[in-house]
Parts: sequence; C-alpha cells; structure tokens
Amino acid sequence: MELSEPDQGRLNLYSPLVCLVADTGMIAELSKPDQGHLIDFFRAMTKQDGEQLGKAILEMSERHTCK
Repeated sequence: MELSEPDQGRLNLYSPLVCLVADTGMIAELSKPDQGHLIDFFRAMTKQDGEQLGKAILEMSERHTCK
C-alpha cells in the first residue's frame, strides 16, 4: 500500500486488516500445549482481545518472565 505525501506516517484505521500465517508443518511439529497456545493466539486475534493476545504470545515464549 502506498501512502500519499500527507498520509505518510499515519495509520489508516479504515484499511482492511491483514493476517499472515506461516505454515511450519513441514519443518516443525507443535506439542499439544503449543497447539493450545496457538489456538488461544488466533482466538484472541479474531476477538481483537489485546490482553488475551499478549498472554498467548507470552505463553509461546520460551523465556518470558512477565506475570
């Protein structure tokens, strides 16, 4: 998407949302807990629930220390 001069640097809240899903099925296999975390991630994303999305991302992180 190209932005015109006045729009550069501004977020267009009315543009369609885009989600990129990387299929790692040929190089990785998710454990049952990781499968659950990934489902939680996408569920939170579709509900636009930032708090739950953040929790899901932290659960997928190997070294998170946030509570």
